[in-house]
Amino acid sequence: MAHSPPVLFLDEPTAGLDVASRAELHNLVRELQATGTTSILATHDMAEAEELSDRVAILLKGQLATIGTPMEITASAPLLFDAPLTVWYAWKWVV
Repeated sequence: MAHSPPVLFLDEPTAGLDVASRAELHNLVRELQATGTTSILATHDMAEAEELSDRVAILLKGQLATIGTPMEITASAPLLFDAPLTVWYAWKWVV
C-alpha cells in the first residue's frame, strides 16, 4: 500500500483469489486494522465476515436489515432472511 488511508473500502476483495492470495489479503487487512485503519468491505461470504469483523451490517433488497456482531447476526440469520444477502462489515468504526 502506497499510503495509510484512515478508511479503506473494498468490494468483494477475495472474489476469484486462490487460497494463498486470500490469506495474504486477510493478513494485510488485519495489519491495517492494527494500525488504526477502518476497513469497510462488501462480501457475500459470511465466513469471511465472521473471521475478520467486529460489526456486520446486512443489506436485504437495498435496505439495512440488521446490524450486530458476527455472532449476533449468525444466531438470528435463519429467522430473518430468505433471500441472497450483501454483507458489509467493518473494523474499528470511525466515530
